[in-house]
Amino acid sequence: MRRYDNFSDHDFELFIADLLGAERGRRYEAFARGADGGVDLRARAQGSYGSHVVQCKHYLRSPFSSLLAAARREAAKLQVLDPQPVTYTFVTSQALTPRGKARIAGALKPWIHDDSQVLGAHDLELLLHRHPNVERRQVKLWLTGGTQLAALLKAGTITRSQTLLEEIARAMPRYVQGRVFSEARNQLRAEHVLVIAGVPGIGKTTLARVLLADAAMDGYEAIEVSKDICRAPGSDRTLD
Repeated sequence: MRRYDNFSDHDFELFIADLLGAERGRRYEAFARGADGGVDLRARAQGSYGSHVVQCKHYLRSPFSSLLAAARREAAKLQVLDPQPVTYTFVTSQALTPRGKARIAGALKPWIHDDSQVLGAHDLELLLHRHPNVERRQVKLWLTGGTQLAALLKAGTITRSQTLLEEIARAMPRYVQGRVFSEARNQLRAEHVLVIAGVPGIGKTTLARVLLADAAMDGYEAIEVSKDICRAPGSDRTLD
């Protein structure tokens, strides 16, 4: 099962917006960090004054009792929410039992009238199987263990030292995925070469390593060249 260790609370919200958007064919709005009034994600309902509302709880290492208490606090917020949600979905990174789902659904009645409106880690797993492109866009997700990249590593697709791989994993919680990654990736795919330059401390090395791992997902063989570029094979399937 996928792991969400590298996600911050805000990362998790953006991931869920992407995943549910792909599943439901809606564009979910996400908001700045801070008091949310019971709304983490929102999609406008067609022909209605209200919205489809999603609440995300990244309670990965918390006990179920804390998650249930959080759901009850959300119910208090929903009572005063105006306009009221057209639909409401509660999503958590925790793995839930059927009884756990039922208890959360009960805490959020009448906004949740069916346990299927409560999504846990196993539900997210199934959705990711249906929407692999979402996982592909979430760098912090596929650079953790148990994903396709991990399988590629075991198969020897990425021929780098274990030390370097561990450095990439350690760097991921500090990596902020944004426009720079997308622009760099597009440039690399179009021109097959990319020079990353800038003052020290802005994340050049981290970006290079994320791009390297990303390319491996497309079947490229990663070759680390530290000093002499002539040592790199001349294959068009090699990224330096």
